[in-house]
Amino acid sequence: MSYFLYTLALTLETIASLIFFLLLANAISSWIPPFYYSKIGQIIRKLSHPILFPFKKLLNLIPFMRNLPIDFSPVAAILVIDTLVGILSTFLRLAAYNG
Repeated sequence: MSYFLYTLALTLETIASLIFFLLLANAISSWIPPFYYSKIGQIIRKLSHPILFPFKKLLNLIPFMRNLPIDFSPVAAILVIDTLVGILSTFLRLAAYNG
């Protein structure tokens, strides 16, 4: 059982890393119009949209965030996902080592 929990923690961390790079690629591509409108840019946007949409919706509830020229939803998404995965991964690793 401990190998399973340790593997699950590593899998969660790997998925979180992939999401981080996806969101980073989306943010960088938005600054480079030829890349943003290319096929790869479209794929990146389609993959990152379901992750970013809830954060965009939440940030729009904050009045001063609506009029900013920079979209902070990737930053919020990365912070929340990294925090949750870090906490969950720590608990899984502790359970794996104590189990």
